[in-house]
Amino acid sequence: SGKVIVEKHTENTLNERFNVLLPTPTLGILSIDDDVLRPCAAIDSGFFKWTHSPDQMVGFDGRIHKETEAGWKYGELSLARKTNLYSLSLT
Repeated sequence: SGKVIVEKHTENTLNERFNVLLPTPTLGILSIDDDVLRPCAAIDSGFFKWTHSPDQMVGFDGRIHKETEAGWKYGELSLARKTNLYSLSLT
């Protein structure tokens, strides 16, 4: 529909990006941190990759999460780069 919806949260924390306020009116969500600059060509490329495989997640920064005795935690970025493995992707 060409409609852009911007959610405004009462709390200003990084974790609020995972708290979706409204039912999503579309099949996909583009979430970009306000302190990260991405070239428009990269966003376009990610969108077109997603349109070809809409059941897949498209992102830019791979991360690993691992289970510890205390629960789940993020692995180091260097480990994701060194092993070329990731279990989640940040946009």
